[in-house]
Amino acid sequence: MRVLGLTGGIGSGKSTAAAVLAGMGVPVVDADQVARRLQQRGAPGWRRVRELFGWPVLRADGELDRPRLARWIFTDPQQRARLDAALHPLIGAAIREDLQELEAHGADTAVLVAPLLFESGLDRLCRQVWVVEAPFALILERLRARGLAEADARARMAAQMAPAERRRRAQLVIPNGGSREELAARVQAAWQRFQEDAR
Repeated sequence: MRVLGLTGGIGSGKSTAAAVLAGMGVPVVDADQVARRLQQRGAPGWRRVRELFGWPVLRADGELDRPRLARWIFTDPQQRARLDAALHPLIGAAIREDLQELEAHGADTAVLVAPLLFESGLDRLCRQVWVVEAPFALILERLRARGLAEADARARMAAQMAPAERRRRAQLVIPNGGSREELAARVQAAWQRFQEDAR
């Protein structure tokens, strides 16, 4: 099965691009959704996080306090590295299982959308990697609209791979500085080329 990797920094629009592809009937595996599944109360990722950081990262109902954990790890690179080392193998294994299940059900192509595609080594699963990019000021505006304080938004952006390095490692860069319709048109055109290259 051919796997197309889709990545980009926070607020870049990669999830919107993935939604465009899903709307075209393309199977999508979302690494963030896989991570959330693995971090539900009692799941393997939840147990790893609890072992690493203890009860302070849990809410009263036992679920992970994700906003609190995010604020912590995005201001402490060492703790973020510990968390990544604990979770990336679990997430990677679950993603491989999801892709194998899609293939077993007849899918010949799938999209893997992951913010840490390169950092986690998941790009090795992909025939091509596309990067969605947006201007810095627009990303800040989007993150503020989500309720993130500017300092938190900047911390998350600073913790990610540099845009230039993503561009260097990708086969295609999709600019996303305009409307959703403009992004959709670029994604659809890129998908058509990707399909034609496979023939």
